[in-house]
Amino acid sequence: MRRDTLVRTVMAFGAVGAFFLLNPLALGCGDERVEGYTFGADDMAAVVVGEWSGEVTYDAEAVAFTLVIEASPVGAQQTGSLRQHLCGNRTLIASADACIATSQFDVVGEVQVAGQEARQVEGSLVAYGQDLNEGELTLYGAGEVWVVQMIDAALADAGEVRDQDDRALLGRFFLSSSAMSD
Repeated sequence: MRRDTLVRTVMAFGAVGAFFLLNPLALGCGDERVEGYTFGADDMAAVVVGEWSGEVTYDAEAVAFTLVIEASPVGAQQTGSLRQHLCGNRTLIASADACIATSQFDVVGEVQVAGQEARQVEGSLVAYGQDLNEGELTLYGAGEVWVVQMIDAALADAGEVRDQDDRALLGRFFLSSSAMSD
């Protein structure tokens, strides 16, 4: 009996220790600014969260759409908070260091294309480097991938719609920010 209790106690402490070692969010990482980075989660949210509208062209037919984006809820499959990816320096052949720091802000939303049913989307805004200058917003839903670049900490005014499976180009869209309704 005594040995079983000791084994269970050691396993419990091991599991808690592994949790803190493998899950940096448990140590308080997340929305605060990280040394070397000039932005945080709130800055990334300011770029992407909100109501957007525009026109998407499928097969030479342009139709209006609206897009509402919000931060992914914490506890969902995605984290909904800023997280810096780990980056190692492993070189198998002589080459320049090709590693780049990225930050990912997960989002969910809804796209309403005129004449179609509204569809749920999820994805992320990924910033490249330690400054919030360049990156890409990618949204997945209903078999499509909507991709728009981020330039100078703002979403570009045009992007592409691709097939989620084979990445074939399905259309292009123009995008502008709309005022959020209260």
